[in-house]
Parts: sequence; C-alpha cells; structure tokens
Amino acid sequence: MKGRYAALLVALLLAAPVRSEPAAVELDLDSIGRDLERIRVEEHSLRKVMERSQSEVELLRQRIVLRGRAYYRLSRSGPSGDFFEYAMRVERLRSALLMDVGRLDRLLGEKKRADRSLSALARRRAPLEVEARAADRARDALLEQSERERAFELAFSSSRSASAHTAVYSAGSDVDDLAESFGAMRGRLPFPVPGRAEVEAVRLEFARGPGLYMKAYLGAPARSVFPGRVAYADDYPEYGKTVLLDHGDGYFTVTAGLGSIEVRVGDEVPAGARLGLTGTHAGQGRIYFEVRQRAETLIPGEWFGI
Repeated sequence: MKGRYAALLVALLLAAPVRSEPAAVELDLDSIGRDLERIRVEEHSLRKVMERSQSEVELLRQRIVLRGRAYYRLSRSGPSGDFFEYAMRVERLRSALLMDVGRLDRLLGEKKRADRSLSALARRRAPLEVEARAADRARDALLEQSERERAFELAFSSSRSASAHTAVYSAGSDVDDLAESFGAMRGRLPFPVPGRAEVEAVRLEFARGPGLYMKAYLGAPARSVFPGRVAYADDYPEYGKTVLLDHGDGYFTVTAGLGSIEVRVGDEVPAGARLGLTGTHAGQGRIYFEVRQRAETLIPGEWFGI
C-alpha cells in the first residue's frame, strides 16, 4: 500500500486543469484520514485502559502486602479461641490474598498485551502519516490554485466592502503540544477544521454568547480541539447537528451545523478526533463553534489567538 496514495495524488495533480477542484484529492485524503483516525482512537482507548489498570495494579500491590502480613501474623499466632472460627478466618484471608494475586497477574498480562498492541498500532500509523502528508501537499497545491483565482476575482471586483472574515490555516493538532488542561490552551487551540478556513465572529440570535462560523473546503472533517468526553451528539433546535464536548474543569466546546455526526454520547475522544463532517453553506463546508465555561459563553477568537 506504501506509495499508492502519493502516486495517485501526484498523477491527479499533474493531470488537473487550471480550475480543478480538490474533490478527487479529498477522497483519497479522507480515506487515509479515516484509517489514521481509527488507529488514533484505538491508541487513545488503550492508553485510557492502561491508566486505569495501572491505578488498580498499585492498589492491588498495596493490598497484597497488607493482607500478606495479616495472613502471616494470623497463621503464626494460632487460635486464641474457637479453632473452627480461627480456621475460617485464615481461609478467608488466604482466599482473598490468592484472588488479589490472580487479579494482579491478569492485569499485568493485559498491560503487556496493550503495550504490544500500541507498538503494532504505531508501526501501522507511521506509513499512513507519510501518505497523509503527501496527500496534504497535493491537496494544498490544488487549493492554492483555487485561492489564487479567487483572490484575483476579489481584487478586480467592483465591491470594496469591508469583510468580517479572517483567513486562517490549520495544520492540525499537535498532540505533543497540548497542555494538561483546557484552560491552559487559551490562545493556542488548534482549529477544528483542516487546511485554509475563513473565520467569522458572529453572535446568533438564539445563542447565549459569541461564536464563530468556520468555512472550509466542501466535505472537510470537523475535529475535536482538545481531549474530552462527548456529552451531547444529536440534532439541537436552531443549532442543527451538534456535538458538545466536556473537556473537564467546567470547559465545553460546541461544534454545530454539522453535516454528519461520527461520535456517540459517552465516547472519550482525543484531540484531533473526527466528530463528523462540516455542513454545507453556499457551496462550502461550514461549522458553528463556541467555547463555554459552565453557563458562560466565552469569546472564542481569544482561544485561537485571533
């Protein structure tokens, strides 16, 4: 499979006419993205399981030490009263100790298997990331041509009205650059849509506070900006298809106006996880985005550094 996507995308790029749309490139990029997304979600789930297992391992080790000492003292001291009651106490303690030891052995075995699975997933992920970067370059070249044409049309348009839009470019979320808490990400949140996007600050009539419209290429995925738990994933009056992510410490993000939803309530998602596809507005992909802290809707631009 190595090189298949890159070779196809280069051929598409060379054969593309001046006004080509990046739709064909997006099909391949989306296929690579879905494969990468499945791997990243699986890695995230495995790490969560390992974190919980490690906590239980530590508790079990402490309990085994305490029960082992109690068992040793009790078995060495001999019965001080009724022998039958003493024997039952010893047996209960021994059984509990053996159960703890067995559970510890199983958890350590699961941890080893999870480590091996993570290593295997990393090996599968590496070539896909290479393919994704090649696909990104091919798509960006096509988008750049479209943007040049659009800029030319705007430059010679009779309209000179001021624009409320800000053009930004998202290179995607850097997992290694994420802070430990959502609050610490103020000013450097990754954008939820890939590639070039137009951002417009809005305050909709039905919203409690300010929000952003983010326009991207047609069919672009909408992604999580920070790890979190899916608190809502369904149609919501006036917002349309909406995903609400709980990032902890009272922080939430609202991604609305989606064309489709690919997560479910209760899912634990990493940063950059696909929440769904952008909705369609005037021939472009578009989402509506809010940042909330408990009941307050915050100014979202400040979180992206715009």
